[in-house]
Amino acid sequence: MAILAALDAYLTLCGGRLQAMRGSVHDVTMKHALLVLRVGLAIYWALVAFTLPNTVYLTPELLAPSWVAWLQAACAVLVLGRRTSWLAGLGMIVLYVMAVLDDGWFHLLDYPIFLAIGFILVIARLGCGSNDAFSLQLLRWSAALTLLWGGIEKFVYPEWSFPLVQKIPALGLGVSPEAAMDMYGFGEAALSFGLLLFGVGSQVSAFFLFCIFVAAVPLFGWIDLVGHSAICVALALLALVKPQRYMMLRSRWRNGGAHAMLFAFTVSVLMAGYFGLHALYVPGWARSPFANRTVVGS
Repeated sequence: MAILAALDAYLTLCGGRLQAMRGSVHDVTMKHALLVLRVGLAIYWALVAFTLPNTVYLTPELLAPSWVAWLQAACAVLVLGRRTSWLAGLGMIVLYVMAVLDDGWFHLLDYPIFLAIGFILVIARLGCGSNDAFSLQLLRWSAALTLLWGGIEKFVYPEWSFPLVQKIPALGLGVSPEAAMDMYGFGEAALSFGLLLFGVGSQVSAFFLFCIFVAAVPLFGWIDLVGHSAICVALALLALVKPQRYMMLRSRWRNGGAHAMLFAFTVSVLMAGYFGLHALYVPGWARSPFANRTVVGS
């Protein structure tokens, strides 16, 4: 992480063709950023409402009453209009709250990006989000935190993913399921951290994360693509625009050291927070035999 952060500082602060290209792509994208987001969300809502075997709130595992599909279809239409998109944002917030009530607040900690998208659409109508840069920065933070939390889960409770490794042996990477989950967790956490705090590396991280979601489709199928389509839209957009704020020290190597220490601190705090919040949500879990890190099939 220190080496990557030092390289990011060099690339972010240098001039030349790279910065010219980033600037031109950024300027073109920013003119239509929220429009691209709204069109992408319209596609997401239409897919979720009409192409899944079951009605869901936000992602395939969050089962919902059948009438929710009509709310999602309405959101797909409303989000296309600039004057009505705030109603779709309100609909997203309502869906998130309903999912919390049905599936619990801990489960929905996996998806803060949906709540952020709802607020982006609402505040854009209220005038607070007329600055597109603010909205995209909120989108960047929520996407990074969503994926960081998912990566931390693979460190804290790798056994939750063991059945998936058994079902699709290629995911095992030729190592034990526990080691594979640690590798996946590190990769996801590292890219999410870069998305959150790097300069050029933030856009590169968004691009790689987008590619990972797309590459997963052949393994997991259409349902996985539909469930992650909103996140894919956000990542594609974030790969094209420069971050508004990023952490950067004057010295490349001090910058690298600071990022490396902050990454270690972030992972440690989030691991403790994940375990603590889950123990709070499910009393007795930490004392149950299922909380032990056992390797299936060993």
